[in-house]
Amino acid sequence: KEAAEIAKEYGAYWPGIEDAIKAGVIEEHYKKVNFAKLHEAINKADEKTKKELQEVVGKDFNDLGNATYAIYKLYSKLPEDFYIVPKKGKYIKLALNNIDGKPFKNPITKKTEKLGKFPMWRDELYKEPNTKKGELRVVLGRHAYFTQSAHVNNYLLLDLMNYNYIWINDEFAKENGLKFKDDVIVTNASGTKVKAKVFPTKRIRKDTAYIATGFGSKSSLLTLGYNNGISQAEVCDNSIDPIIGSASMNETIITIRKV
Repeated sequence: KEAAEIAKEYGAYWPGIEDAIKAGVIEEHYKKVNFAKLHEAINKADEKTKKELQEVVGKDFNDLGNATYAIYKLYSKLPEDFYIVPKKGKYIKLALNNIDGKPFKNPITKKTEKLGKFPMWRDELYKEPNTKKGELRVVLGRHAYFTQSAHVNNYLLLDLMNYNYIWINDEFAKENGLKFKDDVIVTNASGTKVKAKVFPTKRIRKDTAYIATGFGSKSSLLTLGYNNGISQAEVCDNSIDPIIGSASMNETIITIRKV
């Protein structure tokens, strides 16, 4: 109940935000950061936390983005090994048995194949990122207030989110000498290279990178959106399902190199 009330009142909830509100770091009436209180809280933090915050965002906590990250770091109650627990138990199984064994001309390869029960797992289509070589699988998504392609050219919405940092696991970031806002080159399997800035976080797997869609417009007529952020269309490989024609959006493997 308390979490729901906080989410309604402040527009967000994460475990630990209650303490930040009680400490006055997030002002109750204005729903904004109290920078004086934030600096006070940082000074009271242990040396390890203070050092990590300064390594990530420098000494300037007056920037709203840096302040938000600092508040989350100081007050988040998520455990170090936080992750989504896989579902256990029985799943509902569905299959189209009436197409099993029927011929199908693949429009991509131009070869005739035999269909199996659909849907059907096919090992030959699956590729796992080689983490020893620094490979990551790209997953895509949007934020709650995102409005498709119109977001990047709307200054009111850009005030809420003005850049789509590429999310990477914080352990992966440390191993590769990467910090928040560092410039990197993202390279996909076909050799396309895209510039980006990183956001290290515990909220993503070590073999995965996340990109919010809709940014990085290549139209100069979008005066605010032009070349602002990462274009997922540039990064993602063209992986098309030959049967129903849909794009497989989470099949791209990338590497990241610090600039």
